[in-house]
Amino acid sequence: MARSYVRKNGEGLYYITGTRVALEPVWRAFQAGESPESIQMDLPALSLEQAYGAITFCLANPTLVAAYLRRVDRIAEHGASAAQGLAPRVRRRIRQRAAATRA
Repeated sequence: MARSYVRKNGEGLYYITGTRVALEPVWRAFQAGESPESIQMDLPALSLEQAYGAITFCLANPTLVAAYLRRVDRIAEHGASAAQGLAPRVRRRIRQRAAATRA
């Protein structure tokens, strides 16, 4: 019986089935030359079988995985810019509160 090693959650993000480990770090580590054994040691929530299964999923679905990683990268970039935009407002509020307590 065939197993499914990768699942897609309701938000469209891919995870290793039965874990909270995202697909991206497994695939990116493999692309960087890490062996499945090394990936499994770095992510102890994964079994070696799950590491191989996730890599096999990526190899079998290169177009889907490439598009997915582009999407994840865009989300991460948007989150980083949103956080940078928030930081000045937070600092300004802290300064205002500090000035109000001194007055």
